[in-house]
Amino acid sequence: MDSVSIAKTVVSDFYKKILQSSESFSEGAEKLARIFIRSEESVEPGVLLKELLNGAPNPKVLEYVLYSFLDIRESDYDLIGYSARLKRLRKVFRRIEADCTDLQTEAYHCYNTLRAICRINSSNEIAIASQVAFGWLQKLQNGNSLSERERTQLSLLIRGEATALKMQSDYVSSNADAYNMKKMVRLLPLVSAADELSQQLSQTADKLTQGKTIGEPVLSFEYAMKSDQYRKWLKKMPKDQALMPFLQMMENQRTKLISPIRIASVTSIIRFISDERGSPLHWIAQSLERSTKNGFQIELGNSVSKLQSVVKDQGIIYHDSTIYGNFNSISFSNLIGPDRLSITLGVRKEYTIQELVMMGMRNDSLMCRLLDNPKVYNVPRLVENVAKSSRSIVVLSKIAQNKELHSGIINNSVPLALIQNPTHLPLTMIRQFINPRFISLNEMKILVKTPYGLRQDIYNEIKNFLERLR
Repeated sequence: MDSVSIAKTVVSDFYKKILQSSESFSEGAEKLARIFIRSEESVEPGVLLKELLNGAPNPKVLEYVLYSFLDIRESDYDLIGYSARLKRLRKVFRRIEADCTDLQTEAYHCYNTLRAICRINSSNEIAIASQVAFGWLQKLQNGNSLSERERTQLSLLIRGEATALKMQSDYVSSNADAYNMKKMVRLLPLVSAADELSQQLSQTADKLTQGKTIGEPVLSFEYAMKSDQYRKWLKKMPKDQALMPFLQMMENQRTKLISPIRIASVTSIIRFISDERGSPLHWIAQSLERSTKNGFQIELGNSVSKLQSVVKDQGIIYHDSTIYGNFNSISFSNLIGPDRLSITLGVRKEYTIQELVMMGMRNDSLMCRLLDNPKVYNVPRLVENVAKSSRSIVVLSKIAQNKELHSGIINNSVPLALIQNPTHLPLTMIRQFINPRFISLNEMKILVKTPYGLRQDIYNEIKNFLERLR
């Protein structure tokens, strides 16, 4: 098999998996790095890259892949600076002091840990802790190291802020109107961004706890490949005119390090003033060229009045034939879709229920709210797809415990999907489905004969069930 054929097979498998998931750009970056590393011996990186750019099943998927290449790991210093304000943690302390009864267990655990280790006994003392945290950040930025106790306390404060942010996101998701799909479209990118930020804060807290080096921002793709291997990857790229726009865009992003969500918002404007002519690579490269970390500037020419009629935002200023944008003030939900990709401005896209559900897969609270909606669980094969794709114990438990989600003509294939899901749901929850009422004897026999990917405990349970019937 020649290298082109191998590249086509690798890329085809990659795109099949991408179409069945709703992963973040950082997860996409890790997968991209993995296929280049694994194919290093058999395929030249230029051949594989060209196939990736040309073999996407549709422009939206290509746009996702390009943002995955451009995704960045935020500076640990910026994340510490963001969390050191302890704005959300202060609210958690105030609510506990006010004896609020709707707080999650995590809130009390966080409160008790900070009281015991950091000696923070009230919400008023959070302000002092914030000043101390900023002092530790300054110390790190000056190249000095923190003592083990200082690292532990700073990591607990950051983790506390991450927990408070996740609780806020979960509260919004849990109280969202799952029957109002228009609101869900606007809510999804905001909730996803909050969840990702919470995860990044937790990762920085882990670095402090483990004594690892605090890092500057870097491309997620480069980080996943490791810097030395990334440089080798670049050197192996052929001087091919077809790849130059992509490689120049990557080099530009290595310098600017702008969040893909910000680039996507500018891409929507570029698409609009270009009358949708061009390709995702061209639009995104143009957007990056006209953006900085804090904002963007675009010459509109004769498109000023046309754009003004569809884009009105407090973070955007029109001056003569130029538009200026401030990323810190812009409402991104007006410029990007719930999948956090660019949109066609001036056209209201109606997302299907299937699309919204798959986009919300990464947020457990939001997914559980959606699964309460009959419009969702009465869509053929939709709950089955969630049961196959989700790796969340919370979501899978809800499906296993709610009759309307795993029974009836529409959802009769859900039990088999739950059985085959590798996530370790308790066997006591799964055992009910090892019954001909849910899974036919023929399907059970097939699972025993070809148990690839099946959990060992479930395999044994099915095997024992079949033997008892003999």
